[in-house]
Amino acid sequence: MSEPMQKEIDAIVALMAPPPQSTGLLTARDVQDIVRRAASKGALVGWLAAEKDVHARMSRTLAQLEYENQNNKDRIKELELEIIGLQR
Repeated sequence: MSEPMQKEIDAIVALMAPPPQSTGLLTARDVQDIVRRAASKGALVGWLAAEKDVHARMSRTLAQLEYENQNNKDRIKELELEIIGLQR
């Protein structure tokens, strides 16, 4: 797990944790609710990190394809000029 993801999860845990020095009893229902919320938020953090990775990868792929496209356009222009030169 990446450090930013771990920090985000730690921040969520800090928000969900009871205040220091607090005492009390948790019922099974309370524990289930806490675990359910923690799992949901953790899954959301993971999904968001994956989406950011996909976006970065697709941006790099797009940049590479645009570069290749420009090279192909330039090559076509060169070939068209060569054809014109051969026709004369």
